[in-house]
Amino acid sequence: RLVDEWMAAIQAERLIPMGGANEEGGYVDPEGKPVTEFAFEDMNAFVDGRARVSRDDKQGFIDRAGRFVVTPKYDDALLRFSRDRTVAVHDGQAWLIDVLGRDIASLGAWPWPNLSSDEGFGDLARFLGYGDFFADGLIPWQRDDQWGYVGPDGSGVIPPQYQMAQPFHDGRASVQADGRGLLIDVQGREVARVPHGWWIAPSGGSRLRVGTATRWGFAGADGKPPSVL
Repeated sequence: RLVDEWMAAIQAERLIPMGGANEEGGYVDPEGKPVTEFAFEDMNAFVDGRARVSRDDKQGFIDRAGRFVVTPKYDDALLRFSRDRTVAVHDGQAWLIDVLGRDIASLGAWPWPNLSSDEGFGDLARFLGYGDFFADGLIPWQRDDQWGYVGPDGSGVIPPQYQMAQPFHDGRASVQADGRGLLIDVQGREVARVPHGWWIAPSGGSRLRVGTATRWGFAGADGKPPSVL
């Protein structure tokens, strides 16, 4: 999925990352003509005129001319901005920042939030990918080992009450409470639930993805699990 999103972003912006890793890289147009200087250690696709790059092992964002619009001072950051917000880590804190790199709100001491005990921020960035993660106005947020959701200003909208919470997609999000998989809307109201130990998640369109750790299937809008996974 991430590769597909990366290719779609490149096709939309028509700026191609070249080089990086063991050599400094930059961006070229579809004809191979350099558009930016080759001075970055790591490059990502442009989205809405911004791209996350690295310099001196710190991450920031550049514009289409290769100028830094967000100073490279972060240890980690998501791959793009969504609704003029992204999540970045500096000074041991996870922050919501705006497109100028201004701190909007602290999300607490890092890690924020690990997807599991052995995954870190890089896994979160890849999990969210280039998707418009703030499209529904909320992102997962963790306090005292409980998950809820915050808005673009960092304020809590859905209080921490879940064991796990995933990003919203088309107005619905997958959460887990007391070991039971739930689907909620942006007001935190339960839309559907599945048995203990199961998960339920939006899949796009009218289908829901339901299953266990080893088997999955699809349900309709009512969330009733299929007879066979």
